[in-house]
Amino acid sequence: MSDAPDWKRLSQALTGLHRSLIQHARRDYERDHGPISSPAQFLRLLTNDRFFAWLRTLSELIVNIDAAGEFDEGAKEKV
Repeated sequence: MSDAPDWKRLSQALTGLHRSLIQHARRDYERDHGPISSPAQFLRLLTNDRFFAWLRTLSELIVNIDAAGEFDEGAKEKV
């Protein structure tokens, strides 16, 4: 068994959690503010609105995990 981190499995698990949290947050937002009219508006809200700010940390973590996995793969290929 390898001691190497399984970046892909970790990323997939967090991505599933992230998706679920976004769906719940969207329902809460729409309950309080009305329907979100388009995917573009939802993306703007996710990236800019204070209501969704707490999700950005998890988004960034997933991006960093994916980058670490790519770095690891690139290092393995050079060995």
